[in-house]
Amino acid sequence: MVDSETRTEKLFELWDRTVPPDGVDLAQTLGIRPLYASESEVHMIMDWRPEIAQPTGVFAAGSLIQLGDVANSMLGLLNLQDSDQSQFPLAVQLSTNLIGNTTGKSVVAVARILSSGRTVLSAQSEISPVNGASIAFVTGTYLYRPRHRAL
Repeated sequence: MVDSETRTEKLFELWDRTVPPDGVDLAQTLGIRPLYASESEVHMIMDWRPEIAQPTGVFAAGSLIQLGDVANSMLGLLNLQDSDQSQFPLAVQLSTNLIGNTTGKSVVAVARILSSGRTVLSAQSEISPVNGASIAFVTGTYLYRPRHRAL
């Protein structure tokens, strides 16, 4: 079993290889970044900014959905065998329950695997403000497919 510190380091290395430095990735545009990883979870964070908010001042639903999708995908990538790093978890189904929202705070997605196999991953992210109650759940089904861009 790998300790959480090593797992978190691997998450940051994977993030640096996955997200292009030129800013053409939606996750980077939204300001999503990794926080922590363990054997069973990945934590990603996104800060509130007016550019990713609705006119009412709370997070736009799409930004919360993307945060959950990115967290689920990074968890899937992190759990691939090293020999399978040519694969990427492609979302084929996403379901979101928006049960609240927030403004002016950072939100964290905690992704957990529901089911995983050689070619299919099912994961769910619970999204909440830092030290707050849940505001969304993003559940996805992902197929591992070859990457279009080398890492």
